[in-house]
Amino acid sequence: ERKSLAVAIVFTGFQTGTILAYSLSPFLIDQFDNWRVLFFTYGGAGVLYLVPWLLFAQDSPYMVAETTETNEFDKAEDSFANALADAKEALAAAPWGGFVSSKGVWAMFLAHAANNWGLYNNLSWTPTFYSEQYGLNVKESALLLCIPSIAGAICGLSAGKIADKVI
Repeated sequence: ERKSLAVAIVFTGFQTGTILAYSLSPFLIDQFDNWRVLFFTYGGAGVLYLVPWLLFAQDSPYMVAETTETNEFDKAEDSFANALADAKEALAAAPWGGFVSSKGVWAMFLAHAANNWGLYNNLSWTPTFYSEQYGLNVKESALLLCIPSIAGAICGLSAGKIADKVI
């Protein structure tokens, strides 16, 4: 099983989105001479993505079972409502006090917060840095802006592949 690589592929989507946005945004700003067009473009892309999601996404395994030949989900006994009730029960029974006092949970929380701070700081401040420090506009700095995300995607996929071999 290649679980680490699968997770790495999913997380590479973050970098891919950043690379696409940094590559496409300068062209859009030049084409329309307005940075506000980015909000409409990316918002419109989200709506376009939402339409097939709403049409084809399934709410429960029973809905998927109707479309599969093997009907693997016929063995499932609980309805979606029962599964939701089970999830609520599991949440209520979770050792929340243990989570709050766990050093591991705090380490994950702090690592996630630090990662997000670095990511959002990089995404929002780096174009300004290139402009103020080197006099580059967004179009001239697009490749430089993509380098950290390209490196992140390559390293993430490599780490996932290595982890699957090691584990």
